[in-house]
Amino acid sequence: MSKLLGEEICRAASRKYGIQTLCLRFCWIWFEDTYHHRKGVLKGDSDALAKTLWGYVDVRDAAQVCRLALEHVDAAPGDPFFITAEDTFADKPSLELIRKHYPTVSKISDAFLLEKNASLFDISKARKKLGYAPKHTWRATVRSKKP
Repeated sequence: MSKLLGEEICRAASRKYGIQTLCLRFCWIWFEDTYHHRKGVLKGDSDALAKTLWGYVDVRDAAQVCRLALEHVDAAPGDPFFITAEDTFADKPSLELIRKHYPTVSKISDAFLLEKNASLFDISKARKKLGYAPKHTWRATVRSKKP
């Protein structure tokens, strides 16, 4: 509710004062040196984790999209954008997570068949309108740190 209220405040400021606004809906921002906490997070309450949709974004990608947002000139007032990594922070495939925690969902994107750990958040709007291209994932970071 607070995100929707913030977005409405941005739209109102745009209407009243003519300032350009857009809203970045960041998922949990992770730092490269804290990825090792991921396994501990996954040991937590699975229902609580399901409410996060296992979304995260690397701080470097969050910084990238902030720069892109500042340079963007043709957004609708208060236009919201989901900002996440391309994958989830879960070990299990996204389709398995959806079926287990959200069994009533009947329409599931083919993207989860093509990319087994695809994010459950749709970042295509941020890709198209802002040029957002996440470059960092916990998987690649952990792999690169192995001896």
